Amino acid sequence: MKFLHLSDLHLGKIVNERNMIDDQRYMLNKITEFIVKENVNALLIAGDVYDKADPPEKAVSLFDEFLLKWSNQNINVLIISGNHDSDVRLDYGKRFFKTHNIYVAGTYKGNIEKVVLKDEYGPVNFYLMPYIKPSDVDHYFDKDNKSANCEEAIKKALKNTELDVNQRNVILSHQSVSFGKNAPELAGSEAIVSVGTIECINSSTYDNFDYVALGHFHCSRAVGKENIRYAGSLLKYSQKEATPASFIRTEDNISPSDKQFPLVELKEKGSISVEQVYIKPMRDMRCIKGTLKELTALGNITAPDDYIYAILTDEIPQLNAMDAIRDIYPNAMHLEYRNSHTKAIAEFSLDEKIDEKPFEETAKNFYSMIMGVNEMPEEEWKILEDVAKEVGIL
Repeated sequence: MKFLHLSDLHLGKIVNERNMIDDQRYMLNKITEFIVKENVNALLIAGDVYDKADPPEKAVSLFDEFLLKWSNQNINVLIISGNHDSDVRLDYGKRFFKTHNIYVAGTYKGNIEKVVLKDEYGPVNFYLMPYIKPSDVDHYFDKDNKSANCEEAIKKALKNTELDVNQRNVILSHQSVSFGKNAPELAGSEAIVSVGTIECINSSTYDNFDYVALGHFHCSRAVGKENIRYAGSLLKYSQKEATPASFIRTEDNISPSDKQFPLVELKEKGSISVEQVYIKPMRDMRCIKGTLKELTALGNITAPDDYIYAILTDEIPQLNAMDAIRDIYPNAMHLEYRNSHTKAIAEFSLDEKIDEKPFEETAKNFYSMIMGVNEMPEEEWKILEDVAKEVGIL
């Protein structure tokens, strides 16, 4: 049994005012080609199909188009909802989809749905567990003994699920899963305020499964064991995920930030292999760094259609710098300066003794640090002094 594990498609995602729908369509088409070419038996999508619970029309149309390609194929598609999805909306049409080997679990209704697929080694049981909050489980089980956190809720849901540990079992889950005290690694594009003890589930909770297909976090990583994995997001969705400016792209090398997806092969019970698959996107998302003159020099321009985060090192702000960058890189997303002044700002800290220092001393030291001068001109201090008095600082 060979299956490809995806998650966090976030169809309809907008990054820095750029709609990613064309890039998402391209990527899904390439994934389709890969699945057919490699004779993959099943596709797993572990939640966050959409970026919003009320997705835009183009996102819904794209997913409809994607599912249509599988309706007459001998390939099984298994989908669960994530925290970004509308569970009810995702469940729409699930009974019809099932007749075309497309299995959807959008809403938790007191049981974890099971899909049984077979190969030459016998049955493989796929458990579809959508995104669950403690209240979702407590509604059905042990109402007088509320779950204190997500781990207790998941354990309660699994306890009430029939599971034959002698067979091969795979679960799809969209939760925060940690290995011991090691919290999940964030990619940077997750809409998550914090990863705390209430949300986190220890990976040992899933010990009875041969493979755990996780969604929720956007880094493609194993969680303690190779068979417990986050697939990561479909594409890069933030500057933190962008290919660093120091990385030199060639035909063969892959950046650590490039998205890769787990291709899993199950044979007899206990035999599992996982390969990370890189599928090249239509555009990379990357950083470029240098002076404006360097970045716009003809010999330094590569892949102009990429999504670009430009980091300028010019000491003096350049007039219409973003326009100059976009003349070459039309999909440039953001521009920032990193020079001696920004370094000084980053290094400047208001320590615990700041209240003991006179305001004038603090203000003039800060000005000198930022402007790179020995002292603040008296006329400029006079302006700041008047403002400070007006707001009650002096």
